[in-house]
Amino acid sequence: MKLKALGRGKSLLSSILIIAIVYIFCPEIFSNDPNTARYLLNTIATSLTTIFAISISVIMIAVQLTSAKLTHKIIEYFTKFKWNYILLMFFFTTIIHTTFMLALVNEGLGSNRFVRKGINFDIFMFVICLGVLILYIYNVFEILKPNNILKIILKELEKLLQKDKIDEALKYLDMIYDISKKSSNKLDTTTSVEGLRLISNLYIDNRFYDKRYEKIFEDSINHLLSATSICIRAKDDEAFKAIISNLQIITNKLIENRMYKDIEIIIDAYQHILLYDLIGYHNLGYVKIITDEITNIYIKLFDNIENHEVQQLFIKAFNIFHTISKEIIDLEPTGLIFICDEILINCFGKLIEIIIDNNKADLLYWIIGDYYHTVKSFIENSEMENITKYLEWFRKILITNQKDNVNEYLEIYFVITALSLYLKKQVVFVSMIRNIARLYSLSKLFLKEIIDQRKFYRIFFDFTSTTKYFINTYFIWNGYAKVKNLKNIKAKKNLNFFDNFTIDDFSTKRLFYEGKFRCKKIIKTYKKF
Repeated sequence: MKLKALGRGKSLLSSILIIAIVYIFCPEIFSNDPNTARYLLNTIATSLTTIFAISISVIMIAVQLTSAKLTHKIIEYFTKFKWNYILLMFFFTTIIHTTFMLALVNEGLGSNRFVRKGINFDIFMFVICLGVLILYIYNVFEILKPNNILKIILKELEKLLQKDKIDEALKYLDMIYDISKKSSNKLDTTTSVEGLRLISNLYIDNRFYDKRYEKIFEDSINHLLSATSICIRAKDDEAFKAIISNLQIITNKLIENRMYKDIEIIIDAYQHILLYDLIGYHNLGYVKIITDEITNIYIKLFDNIENHEVQQLFIKAFNIFHTISKEIIDLEPTGLIFICDEILINCFGKLIEIIIDNNKADLLYWIIGDYYHTVKSFIENSEMENITKYLEWFRKILITNQKDNVNEYLEIYFVITALSLYLKKQVVFVSMIRNIARLYSLSKLFLKEIIDQRKFYRIFFDFTSTTKYFINTYFIWNGYAKVKNLKNIKAKKNLNFFDNFTIDDFSTKRLFYEGKFRCKKIIKTYKKF
């Protein structure tokens, strides 16, 4: 309060100094005609009074409207605004002095040097008052801008933080939150984003800690994403990208400070926007922006994968992408192309690669289920053209990883192949065998390890027996690999024979007996299943 009073005092002293300088140094430009002097002084006094009254009325209306739109604190700031005192000092001094000079004007004006100086002073002050009024109006409308109001509130908040007055600081924080909330409701996304940025910066920089503040941060994120919903419906691409850009900055700071609970808040908000505002409204372009951002968040988080909270977030990531995929299949006509390119290849693909390439196969066990569910739905509903694109991507991955970590990729591919056999997708099954089997032969140990995990895989096969599908896939895989690697005529005939097989009769083919013979011991071990 003392500092504010000091600031107002300086403004008043500066105004008095300027008025004194004008009075002392103003040149004598007025003639000696008393009638003209009375008319001129009367005009100055009347004009200034009218201008002052109208200007203050208009400004008060603007202040009240802004106060109703944003926060009642604007009126409090306006009453303490230093330009108020400057304007009052210039206008009142000029009006009072002009009125006083009117009483002194008489027929003997030419001989009265004091009166002449006073009239010249009033003329110059009239011009200065108009200039001060213009500056005043400009500055008032500047402080009424939402961004500037936020900055003013932030300054007050920081002063309270320096004095450790947490409860009072939270009131100002609530004010920023309210402005952000009201702005989002009125399609003012710029103000909403700025409000969130201020709150986030305070929170992330650990300026102070309070459980109530966590709630404000969470609510602010949710409100910003409400603004995102409005942008989406209004097709406001610039505002949408601005919000996402600010969220990226916030998320990066959260990752740097390892604030995983708050990262989860942002991820949950993204998921909410995807499920309730984007999917089903033909906005797959926006969906891609957000799914890419979610993927990038997890890639950045991987550096701290040893942390239990980060591992839980990774499990959540696969669940999010699976949930999104289900909704897209149900609600988007062109959704299967998007699932292939964006969800399976980009989102799931990048995360699976980073996990396997960094030897985190134990984590993969907990999260791969959602991937299998998504691929199963994709195979069930998609055209062969999209599936072929997905298989080509998987082939490139396997070729790239021929030496390192190939078993993890092969296991995923093998299970998906068995799934296509279970789903009776003959063309898909044959394409998957042709795509990879010639590159890799499967060992008995590989099959045994897969069958040992049959209870885990049963859920993807609708709780039917998985062993027979794994064994049959294994026979066909190795049989095709052998035939493809033979160069004699019989092998080629067998290859053509394989091309024309049907799901119902493949067990009778000589090609598969050969594979069965090689796996005799394993089959005996698991024949009860």
